[in-house]
Amino acid sequence: MKKISTMALAAALLAVTAAAPHRAAAAGGKDKQPQVESPTNFNLSKQFRAQALAATTALKANNPPAAESAVAALEASARNDSERFVAKTLRVKLLSASPQSVQTMTALIKPLDELIADPRTAKEDLARYCYTRGDIAYAQKLYAKAALFYVQARQNGLRDDELDLQIVRANMEAGNVSAGAEALDALIKAQIAAGKTPPESWYRFATLRLRAKKAPEEAAWTGKWLAAYGTRANWHDAIALNGFKDEDESKLTAAQRLERNGNFVDMFRLMRATHSLGGQKDYMEYARRANSLGLKDEARAVIEEGRASGAIPAKDAEAAQIVAQAGRPAAKGKAKPTAAAAPSEAAARKAKDGQLAAQLGDTSIGLGAYAKAVEFYDLALEKTVKNVEDVKLHRGIAAALAGDKEKARADFAAITQQPDKETATLWTIWLDSPPAA
Repeated sequence: MKKISTMALAAALLAVTAAAPHRAAAAGGKDKQPQVESPTNFNLSKQFRAQALAATTALKANNPPAAESAVAALEASARNDSERFVAKTLRVKLLSASPQSVQTMTALIKPLDELIADPRTAKEDLARYCYTRGDIAYAQKLYAKAALFYVQARQNGLRDDELDLQIVRANMEAGNVSAGAEALDALIKAQIAAGKTPPESWYRFATLRLRAKKAPEEAAWTGKWLAAYGTRANWHDAIALNGFKDEDESKLTAAQRLERNGNFVDMFRLMRATHSLGGQKDYMEYARRANSLGLKDEARAVIEEGRASGAIPAKDAEAAQIVAQAGRPAAKGKAKPTAAAAPSEAAARKAKDGQLAAQLGDTSIGLGAYAKAVEFYDLALEKTVKNVEDVKLHRGIAAALAGDKEKARADFAAITQQPDKETATLWTIWLDSPPAA
């Protein structure tokens, strides 16, 4: 909840207090003549001013019980619009300083609405009241109403890095997702043109919201986010968000589990390329799923990297088992793994279809023999394969890791079916915007 300014109130109280002796002197030492009220002329009794001072003192001293007692007394003793205005202002100040809760927000609605409508409210305070009122409406999921309050805050001069985003958020939550993303894109371009750096929260919000709404702009915004803030942590989040779908694997068939493992490995490969594997859990799951696909060398390499980084304890039993299953490392650049019954290159070339060649391409990626992997995938695609797009995706990954960006982009662009299309999109983003150091 945004802080509420009381500059206008403080000025009014000071003005009234300073003027009081002169008015009293002119009236023979007594406030006999009531003052005319107006938005610029507060008529406060001496008793009320004393109570307001006590309330203000308690608020400044961060003494909620004393402040509550003083504000309640003000509300009970208020006899005209000026005094009621001051009482409401101090009530809002007190509530704003209280711990945020549903009760606090509910209690703020009435005094805020009245202060927003009151001509005595200074423009600066009006802007902040509208902002706070917008926050309350947003929390209540009254998004269209929240957007109106936020716009009113901006119209009254409030300038806040988050205000424009709040307007976009409210509009997007209200259902106008694509238009909200377009408006946010314009805000970002305006900030950049002005020599400013748009906050990361803008990109992150748009990406997450567009994904939640399954909007077509989501992939482009993921690219914008990672291009502007391509940290390892953000790459990890983007890959995890897009690539790892929650699913009860116990209900999958053996074939479905293998397919899911393949999808996960393609995403973990991107995490590895972006140095964004998050810790022992990521390393072990990567190795476990690669191992299930027969990619023993890749599983062993991942374990070794995890150990070297300190993410995997040296004595981890499961890691030791996976390394033992993989056997001794193959020579760098060799296609044939040492521990899996993989086909020979000659057998792949003689085969009627391209399945053996595709298999050799997969194992070559695990060995780091990326150029060789591309060669095998080329061979596979010259023959007949069951899933052309899957082979093209893997050829694109191998080409990307080999540094052949154009070939990789061409393969990724050819993918049309999910989940491979989503995987290809993220790999393309990596080609265009490698992660920051």
